[in-house]
Amino acid sequence: MHVERTGRRLAIGQGAFYLAAGIWPLLDEAGFEAVTGPNGGEEAIA
Repeated sequence: MHVERTGRRLAIGQGAFYLAAGIWPLLDEAGFEAVTGPNGGEEAIA
């Protein structure tokens, strides 16, 4: 039981992290590029 609960908490935490990481550039592009570097521009979209 304890292992299942821990695994579920880890999965929820990882999902929340990926959700936040996916939404961040949509909400604050300048802040995202300040941390990750500028994007490749239009030619990077294939």
